[in-house]
Amino acid sequence: DAEELSGCTHLGLLHQSGLGVEQSDERAVVLLRRACEGGELRGCIGLGFMYERGRGVQQDYDAARTRYERACGGGLLRGCNNLGFLYLNGLGVDADTRRAADLFRRACEGQNALGCSNLGSLVLAGRGAEADAARATDLFTRACSLGAPRGCFNLALNHQSGRGAARDEARARALFEQACAGGYEPACARAR
Repeated sequence: DAEELSGCTHLGLLHQSGLGVEQSDERAVVLLRRACEGGELRGCIGLGFMYERGRGVQQDYDAARTRYERACGGGLLRGCNNLGFLYLNGLGVDADTRRAADLFRRACEGQNALGCSNLGSLVLAGRGAEADAARATDLFTRACSLGAPRGCFNLALNHQSGRGAARDEARARALFEQACAGGYEPACARAR
């Protein structure tokens, strides 16, 4: 209420998740919009997510893209990662894996765990970037060390198969366990 816009962002995210307050996508949108329109770029990322998922608003990939571009342009790397996801999947934009890889690279260079994990997947598959299993392993290692459970999962797969990494079943199992503990459900069955 005192126009501290980061407070609007945080309260909006609480309403989005229902942590400590009533879960309300509509209230989250109001608060995140207020923050974003006032220049609080984390609010733009949250609002972009709501538009991307159609939560509390009509699903609108163009509106999501606009918010993510604003955040990315302002240096918030999660905005770059989320924008890359839209380009990777052709959501509201023409699919462009090269553009997606560039956005994921920008996010990763700024230590964004999801950006590193997503870029690693593209590099491993040779989509939008030159295929290079060893480089993908390096990216998954970075993502895992930055706290991305999916990065740990992908790194475990590389150690399990010996693709771009030394084949090491014990290391793979430990990484699957780490990914599972981090909430990446597909890793849980492999951790056992």
